[in-house]
Amino acid sequence: MRLSPAFHNHGFIILLVFTFMVWLFAPAMNFEFVNWDDPEHLLNNPMVRTLTFKNIRAVFSSTVVGTYIPLTLLSLMIEYHLFGEQPFVFHLTNIILHALVTALIFCLARLMGAGALASAVAAVLFGAHPMRVESVAWVTERKDVLYALFYVMALLWYVRYTQQDGQGRHFLATVLCGFLSLLAKPMALSLPFVLVLYDWWARRPLSRRLVMEKIFLLAVFFPVVWLTFRAQARLPEPAFGEGALLLLYTFTFYIRKFFAPFFLTPVYPVPRPVSVLTPDYALSLVFFFSFVLIVWKNRHNRWLVFAVFFYMASIFFLFKNDTVVKCIVTDRFMYLPSFGACLGLGVWVEGMWGRMRRPGRRVLAAGLFLILTLLVVKNRQQQQVWSSSLALWDYVIRHNSGSAVAFNNRGALYGQRGDFARALDDLNQALRLRPDYREAYNNRAIVFARAGHTDLALADYGTVLRLYPEYAETYYNRGVLFFRQREFARAQADLTRAVQLNRFYDKAYNSRGMVYDVLGEDDLALDDFNRAVQLNPRGAEAYFNRGNFFVKRSQFFCAIKDFDRALDLDPFYSQAYWNKSVACFGLNDYPQALELARKAKQLGYPVDPRYWDYLLSLVP
Repeated sequence: MRLSPAFHNHGFIILLVFTFMVWLFAPAMNFEFVNWDDPEHLLNNPMVRTLTFKNIRAVFSSTVVGTYIPLTLLSLMIEYHLFGEQPFVFHLTNIILHALVTALIFCLARLMGAGALASAVAAVLFGAHPMRVESVAWVTERKDVLYALFYVMALLWYVRYTQQDGQGRHFLATVLCGFLSLLAKPMALSLPFVLVLYDWWARRPLSRRLVMEKIFLLAVFFPVVWLTFRAQARLPEPAFGEGALLLLYTFTFYIRKFFAPFFLTPVYPVPRPVSVLTPDYALSLVFFFSFVLIVWKNRHNRWLVFAVFFYMASIFFLFKNDTVVKCIVTDRFMYLPSFGACLGLGVWVEGMWGRMRRPGRRVLAAGLFLILTLLVVKNRQQQQVWSSSLALWDYVIRHNSGSAVAFNNRGALYGQRGDFARALDDLNQALRLRPDYREAYNNRAIVFARAGHTDLALADYGTVLRLYPEYAETYYNRGVLFFRQREFARAQADLTRAVQLNRFYDKAYNSRGMVYDVLGEDDLALDDFNRAVQLNPRGAEAYFNRGNFFVKRSQFFCAIKDFDRALDLDPFYSQAYWNKSVACFGLNDYPQALELARKAKQLGYPVDPRYWDYLLSLVP
C-alpha cells in the first residue's frame, strides 16, 4: 500500500493544508470582539483608529498593555482604516495568517529533510490542534499568528542559507523576517537560540562566522527586546522553592496539554498552595523526571532531541516562576513552540508507515483519521468559547470560579447592558478575589453612576485613584460624572488630567470640549472637538457634539456637515437626525427639517410636539 500520488505533488498538499485550515476555523469569522484586550488593542486604541504618519510613528514608539507590538498594531490600523469595526474582517485575517503559517510548516519540514507524509502530519497536527484556537479566534492574538508567519519564514531562509553555501542574501532575508517577527511579538527573541539549535541539527561546524551571525542577530533584536523588558519588568516573589515548583509546573503544563487537550480554558487557575504536597506540583515533578528519562534514553534520536529543545528554546522566556502576573500558563503561549513536537510526531508516523505492511498501514491510516476527527471536533467546540464576551466569561467562570478577570469582565458586560444587579454581583466577587483590582473598582463605579448612586460611584473612583494615581480612565469617567452633576470646574480638572496622562484619549477631549462649550470657552471647546475628531475619525459622538457647538453659534452649514458625518457612521443615531433638523430649520429649509424630524421620531427620539406641529404648519 503506497502513498497516494498526491503526496508527490507538494503544491497540491500546500493548497490542501491551507484550505483545510480556513474551513476548520470558518465559524470564527462570525464571532464578535470580546471585552478582553480587544478594546485596548483595537476598539479603544486611538493610535489604531486613524491611519496617519503621526499615528504610525506613535505605534512604533509606544507599547500596548506593556508589550511592544508595532507591526501587529499596524496591521490592525490598516484593517480599521479600510473596513471599520467589522469583526468579520479581523477574524478572517487571523484565519488566513494561521493557514499560511500551517502551510509554511509543511514547507519547513520538507526543507529540513522530513518526508511528504511526515511534513503533512506535522502541518495538520500543528494547525488543527485545539490549543491553536485561542491564537486564531481571538482578535487580540493577531500577534501570535503574525509573529509566527515571519518566524517560520526566517527559519525557511536560514535553512536555505545553510544548504546553499551561505549566500548572504539568504541570511539577510533571515534577519529581516526575524526582525519583523519581533515587531509583531517579542516572543520572537527566541529565534537566535533556535537557529543555534538548527546549526546543531545541520551539523554545522563551530566557527567564527557561525558565532558572529548570532551576535549580529541579537544586536538587531536588542532595542526591541529592551523596550518590552522595561515595560514588563517586575520583581518575582523571593521564595526559591516556590519559584522552582512553578517553573516545573509551567514546563510540564504545555507538554501535558499538547498530548491531552481535553480541558482547555482561556484562564487557568494557579494551583494552591505552591507546595510539593499539592497534587499538581507533585505530578509535575514526576512528569518532569519521567520526561527527562525518556529523552535521555532516546538521546540519539535527533528528531526527538530537536523537538524537545525547540520547545524549550522557543517558550523559555514565557516560563513563570512567580504569581505576580495574571496568567502563569495559557494556551496561546504554545502556538509556535509546538512545532517541534508536531514535526517529531510526523517523522515518527512516517517511520511507522515505512516499517508496516499493507494491513498495518490500513490500521495506522484509520488511527490517524480518528485522531484528526477528534482534533477537529474538539477544535470546533473550543472555538465557540470565543464567539462572544458573554460566552467567554460564562465558560471561564464555569471552569475557574476563582478568576477575578472573568468576574470583572462579565460584570462590565452586564453593566453595559443595563443589568445592574448581575453586574454588581460579578464586580463585588471580582473585588473579593482581588481587593486591589482597579478595573473592577472602575467598572463598579460606572455601574453605580448609571444606576443613580453617585456617592458610591465617587467613592470607588476615589479608591482607584488612591491605589493608582495615574489611571487615566478613572479621571475620564469621574470627569464625565462631574459634568452630569453640573460640577464643571471639577469635570474640567479631571478631564484635563486624563488627556495629560493619555494624549491620544479622544473621548476625554470630546467630553472636555462639552465642558468648555458650557463654560463659554468657544476656542478651547472647538480645539478639543477638533482634536477628538482627528484622533478618531470614526467616532460619531465627536462629530455630533461639534455639530451641536456650531448650531449654538448659528453656523448651520458646518453643523449639517458634522451631523451628516455622524449619521454616515451611525445611521440609527436618532438625536443626530433631530439636531440636523434644527440646523435645517435655522436655514429656513422647512421640508428637510420636517423629513429629518420624522426620521428621528421613527427611530424613537422624543420629538417636541410643538416643534413638530409648527413644522407641519410651515410645510404645505
